Parts: sequence; C-alpha cells; structure tokens
Amino acid sequence: MAQLGRFVRRGAALGIGTLVAAGLPIVAVQAADSPLPTDAAVAFLTPAVGDTVHVGPVTSADIVLGADPAVVKVHLRVTPSSGSAWEADLVRATSGVFESPWTTTGLRSGTAQLEATPYTTDPTSQLLVADDPVTETVSLSAAGTFSEPSKTDATTKEALCGPFIRPRRKVAKGTSTCAAVPLGVFTSKLDGHTYARVTGKTSGTVAPTADAPAFPTTTAPAATRYSPKSTFDDASGIFRVPVDLTGNPGVAARRAVIRVSDGTSSTSVQAPLYTQVVTHVRSTATQVTGGGYAIRSTLADQYGQPVIGAPTRLIGYANGSRTPVNQLVATDVNGVATFPGVVPVNGFYIAVADVDLNGKKAASEPSFETVLGNVTYAAPGRPLYHNNTRIKGSSGTVGDTLRGSMDAAARRYQWIDQDGHLAFANLASRRAGARRVTQPGQLTWINAHGAPFNPRWLKKGRFETRVWSGLKKRRGLRNADMTFQQDAARHLSVEWEVKDINPFTTPAALNAAFASLASSAQRYYGAAWQTRVEIKVLSNLSGGQAFALKILQAAHAHGFTTMYLARGSAVGTQIPAAAHAYIDHVRGARDLLYAYAVPAWQKELPVAKDPALSAR
Repeated sequence: MAQLGRFVRRGAALGIGTLVAAGLPIVAVQAADSPLPTDAAVAFLTPAVGDTVHVGPVTSADIVLGADPAVVKVHLRVTPSSGSAWEADLVRATSGVFESPWTTTGLRSGTAQLEATPYTTDPTSQLLVADDPVTETVSLSAAGTFSEPSKTDATTKEALCGPFIRPRRKVAKGTSTCAAVPLGVFTSKLDGHTYARVTGKTSGTVAPTADAPAFPTTTAPAATRYSPKSTFDDASGIFRVPVDLTGNPGVAARRAVIRVSDGTSSTSVQAPLYTQVVTHVRSTATQVTGGGYAIRSTLADQYGQPVIGAPTRLIGYANGSRTPVNQLVATDVNGVATFPGVVPVNGFYIAVADVDLNGKKAASEPSFETVLGNVTYAAPGRPLYHNNTRIKGSSGTVGDTLRGSMDAAARRYQWIDQDGHLAFANLASRRAGARRVTQPGQLTWINAHGAPFNPRWLKKGRFETRVWSGLKKRRGLRNADMTFQQDAARHLSVEWEVKDINPFTTPAALNAAFASLASSAQRYYGAAWQTRVEIKVLSNLSGGQAFALKILQAAHAHGFTTMYLARGSAVGTQIPAAAHAYIDHVRGARDLLYAYAVPAWQKELPVAKDPALSAR
C-alpha cells in the first residue's frame, strides 16, 4: 500500500466552527462525517454520509470526492440495493477534487453503497498503485430535496441544471454537461474573512447551510462578530447562504467546491471564482414610529451581484448639528448594510463603501447620499469671474464695472461675481431715514464693492448714507438695473454678493430692497431669472452669522436662490437647523459639512454582464 499523506475531512469541522459563530443551525451532515478515518487518502464530499440521493425522474446524481495531493486517479463503484452496479475511473479536476455524475436510471428507492479506491504512482515502477478504498452508504429516494430536473431560464433562455441559482449552473453550449458560472468572492478588511454567497432552492423545510470542503493546507478561520447570517424563505424554498472561504486555496486558484446541505440531502458545485469590486451603493430611508428614519444601503459589485462583508460607513449631518454621524457596519448575505439607530427627519447622510477603512471617501469608493427634509447643499463648483483689482473708477474694483462684464464675457465665463450696496433712491427718502423705508422705490441697489475696496472719492463714507440721484452722476457707477442689463446682454449669470447694508435691515426695508432687486432681475433675464441671479452673503460681515442669515431669509422670500459663504470659524460649524429652510447653498464650509446637490461620484456606473461561462 502506498504511503500517503493524510487527507483530513476538515471541510465539515470547519463548517461547524464557522456556522456556530454565525448563529446558524447545524445539520446532520456535519456530524455524519465523523465515522470516516482521518488518515484516508480519499473522502466523499457529496453525497455525505446519511444523505438522501434524489433518483427517479432524475437520471444522474453528482458525486464529489476530495483526495490527498498524491492521488492521481479514483476508481468509483456504486452498488444499489437493487439494480445494476455502476462504476467509473475519475481524474482530478482543476479545482483539486474528483467529480462525476452517477447514472441513476431505473432506481427509485432503497440504498446504495459508494466505494472509492484511490491510486497513486509508484516512484520506482511508475505504475499506479491502489490504496485502501473508502465506502459509505446513502439512501435513495424520488423526493430528494435538492436535485431538480433541468429547466430553462426565462430571461437568458439557457438550459439550467440543479438547485443553484448562484453560482448559476447551466448546460455548456454544444454539450450535455452542467457547468457553473463564476461566483463572486470578497475579502473584508473588517476581519480579514473572505466570503461568497450561494443561493438556491430546496423543497426541504430546514434552512440549508453551506461550507467549502477544505484541503489539508486550510486552517480554520477565526470567529468574527461580523459573520453574516443566512436567510431562508419557507414558502418558496429559496435560500441565501454565506460561505466562508478564508484560507481556502481555491480563492487563489479562482475555483472552489461549494457544498450545501439541508439535513436531508447535500449537493456540491465546482464554482469558478472572481474577485468582487464594490461599484454600486444604493440607500433607502424608512420612516419609523416616533419620528426619524432608518437607513439601509445595498452594495453591489461590477456584475450587479451583492457583496457580503463589505465595510459600509454612514456619514453626514442632521440639520444644525455640529457633530457628524459616523457609523460602520458590514453588509449581510444580501449585500445590505443596516445602520443602527434612527437619524433625524431633517439632514443628509452618505453611505460609503469604506473598503480601506480609513474613514474617508476615496474616488474608487462608491457612495450614495440620502437627503431628508430641508437641507442646504454645498455650492456647485463652477468657474466664477471675480476681479477685485482696484481702479480709479467709481465702483472701486474692476469686477463691478462694465469693463469687468466685458472681460468676463471675452473669457467665456458663464457667471460673474457682482457686489451690492444700498442707497436711498432720492433725497426725500434720506430725510425720512432708514427706519421709514417700506417701498421698493425708496431704495436703489448699487453695484460696488465697498470696504475694504471703497472708491477713494467715498473717503470714509458709506453708500448706505448717500442718495442715488446724486451718485448716478459718477462715471461708470452702475445700479442693479444697469448691471443686469449689461450682464444679460453678454449671457452672464450673476452671483449678487450683498455687502454690509446697515442700516437697511428692518423687515420692511429688506422686503422693499429684495422686491426691487427681483423686479430688476426679471426685467432683464425674463422668466428664467431665478436660475440666473442668486444672492450670496458672507458670514464675517458686521453682525456676523445672524446678519447673514437675516439677509438670506429675506432674499429667499422673494424667490432668489441663496448662498451662505462661510468664513473664519464658521467653516467648521453648521448653520442653525431652521436656516436650512431658506438657504440653498453653502460655500467655504469644511469637508462634508453640507450635502452635495449633484455629487459627481454618484453618477450611474455601468453594470457589466456576468463573467464568461468558461473556467478561469
């Protein structure tokens, strides 16, 4: 007898440890393996000891054996309790196992004895030498839970075979042989485990379990608190089961044997493998009793298949909060990440496939943003003509003159930054004072920068203390009407930056000011004026954030798109929750402090077709 290395049937033992960690039920096939000798050179993987093999309408059943690396051939003999014996010589498959369909024509019930005799090559004579055979007995039944007749997939019109949905098994073109389409595997940095997902159908009532029968070089994977649970639908018989392939040499070889068992029958498939890359994240928010939302995200790979064990991080902010959300979970057997707790009704939350676990979103890590309620967005990044070069003219800077508008148009800009101050429209309004301003005709918007770029002729004065009827004599000084007319004629949209307009900050004065500005915008930009003119205010003007919010709230009430420009300490602090209702965009804020209106990284990515049927 040839001296062979031991082939320990550790596939079952590994399955037990992993399944216990996952909280899954243990079925008879695991314990039934123990009577086999631990020093056998060959071992039955499917059917396992105590299995019921489906016969009757089905004309064949798969037999899969694992063997010591020295084994080059296995002679298989099947002797049913009634009927003729069947035998065949098997050679090692690329995945390292020996596999053959066993012809069961004419069998209906009873038992069958399976005998496998391994052969090695004698190093001296180079002749095949037989080792001790290994035997086991299985039951035969026309009601096996896994075996099913071949059928045709309704979508692809391909002939399918066996109980597996994924890895899908189909009849290879031009043959009558069932082959498996590749199965995705993913190694998670959360715990270093490598998972695949097996789905299929059983007529049994026990939730199936799955393992990957191990080779001698495989070590048991450590238990993990991220172990995904399986799912089983009693009504349809559909099961979705995780398979832990940690340390399995089949991962490197890109081919592994996957076995499922439901306590009555077991079945195996040699599945080609491919490495999954997370390319899609999609989230849903479900409102819960008592207020707030529960967020779940689904992660898919380059072929649209779910990814198990993928690190998924939820980041973002509730409206007005200074503390970011930061939750990390692993996807389950369906590729779903369920985040704990409930998030507030108003806020934005981004689910990121944080594959590298660095807590940030890399360009290669897809994500999905969920916006709930009223939320302010980060300002869209766009080219904006901005020129604060001092000039001798009346406005103080180039950007606030006709020269600036002409230069912006010549450089093909679509937006221009224009500054706005307020002045009394006439002497009578000035004499009445700022607190008496209630009508649009009492104020005039002036396109000028003001401090720190006041025109020299203004000296230490302010536009807000002057009268437009006197100021309009200054050559080149523009009011809102002139500015919008000249910009619109050059196809320039306007970001109107409101400067320090004190003392025109009473509700009546602000209402009059923005009614006047909206009328000017509509006059020269037409029906689409709200998309062509927006209002911006800095957080560090006199009066600080409170002043900026007051101006933006009034502008929003008159139909303007509004923008808050954070400066200084404001870059790291959200605006109050109530301000999200009237501020559309924020610029200058740090990191992910505000939501993105159209994040470039959330564009749809194409989903490739299934990997080729051919073995890899």
